[in-house]
Amino acid sequence: MLETSATMVESSTNRIPLDTIKANKVPISSRSRTKLPLHKNSKKLRPGQTSSKEHFDLVWRSKKGEWETTDFQLINKLGSGGTATVYCAMEKSSGYKIALKVQPVNEDAVCELELHQSLYHVNIVNVIDSFYSYNPFGSAEYDLMPVADSPSSVLSQQEFLYIILELCEEGSLHDIIDAVDCGISEKDAASYFKNMLDALDYIHEQDIIHCDIKPANFLLHGNETKLADFGMAVSGSVKEVVGGSVQYMSPEYLMAWRHDGENFDDKVDIYSLGVVLFEMLMGYLPYDVIEDDSSPLLDSLGDDEEEDVDDATEVNHILLGMSNLDIRGHEKGGFEKDDSDTNGAFPILDLRKLNDCTSEEPFYVPPPIFIEEVSEEAQDLITRLMEPCPQKRITIAKAKKHP
Repeated sequence: MLETSATMVESSTNRIPLDTIKANKVPISSRSRTKLPLHKNSKKLRPGQTSSKEHFDLVWRSKKGEWETTDFQLINKLGSGGTATVYCAMEKSSGYKIALKVQPVNEDAVCELELHQSLYHVNIVNVIDSFYSYNPFGSAEYDLMPVADSPSSVLSQQEFLYIILELCEEGSLHDIIDAVDCGISEKDAASYFKNMLDALDYIHEQDIIHCDIKPANFLLHGNETKLADFGMAVSGSVKEVVGGSVQYMSPEYLMAWRHDGENFDDKVDIYSLGVVLFEMLMGYLPYDVIEDDSSPLLDSLGDDEEEDVDDATEVNHILLGMSNLDIRGHEKGGFEKDDSDTNGAFPILDLRKLNDCTSEEPFYVPPPIFIEEVSEEAQDLITRLMEPCPQKRITIAKAKKHP
């Protein structure tokens, strides 16, 4: 059963029997890439001197999945979500810093590793290696604490999966959006967006659907924007709703979530990318979310209108004050509203029936509303990316050629 959350939801649905996966533990590690690209070091080295990255590569080749938690020094916690926590850590012998993703061993965690480690692209966060350990890297509450001095100090009966990732120290796209008041420039957005399209194009060619495209999952590293966190990703041939962030979900993915179905494809990532592009340019999401009847947003309806209002389109009619809104305008490729005052109201994504598997009512996802500062070309691209009908949604190839 999925838990409802406006930020992230996860499913405990099994994908591959854990016994089958664990039986292949050694092959998983041995399938790590045989050669890692050496990053150019910005420091001038003396003859015979090696960079920390080159030193780390030598250590990595000798380890190949046989790491211990004591090989790493904890620097700080980068973030957490679901059951996973990501730390900034330093490999002790080389002094090279990496990101270390730690999560309890389960089917979803190991499937994430299987999918992510198969990818190698400049706009994908690189999986360097992985290992298993009963020695946690933090406390039960994931507070920062020193790593145990000895591998024999077993601090938990829970086995953990450790994924060693390249470190992107410049934060995420979410940080960039959060640092400005009213969106980033179209020039800067175009630079990020090109990398994001390249990342999606690549993983879709590998028959992988990310299913959790959002600003927090695009990390910045030098001049590149890199896609991270494949915890919700699935193979195009074995589809199921593992989870995701509801504000960025396409209508068909919401329906698949409600009915525990598989009637979706990689176009769900394209829709989510449209929401991300909107957020980059506007500084906020294209709609607010109603999760249940206790939502404060419903207070805007007033006493006379609140009773028996359970239809999302009606909620939007009332809150937006749009007497001429063509609710089916999506299907015609248009969105109309009159020039009357909307009193600052905002589009609503009504998810009160998200977990009602008996309901066949489709989700009404309101179309984006732009400010005048956003160019017509950008508005058109976002509208095409956020097309509710997946068959009519713009492809990545066409999005790359869009003006």
